[in-house]
Amino acid sequence: MESTGCYHNVVVEGCEQLGVDYAVVNPERPRSFARGIGVLAKNDSIDARVLAMFGRATKPRAQRRPGKETLRLK
Repeated sequence: MESTGCYHNVVVEGCEQLGVDYAVVNPERPRSFARGIGVLAKNDSIDARVLAMFGRATKPRAQRRPGKETLRLK
């Protein structure tokens, strides 16, 4: 998923609770990927397909949410 400031945290929390692997990437990476494959339009449906293709192509490393102490320090 793309980093959205604080909005993606709800999805991260859900993934953590379900034990689902996830990766949070800088939104510019999939956008650049889309431009590179000639996808210039942008809407939710296109973004979902581009993110899926980006994930398959780049295989970003799965992440785990930082521990409570790390979050508190941030």
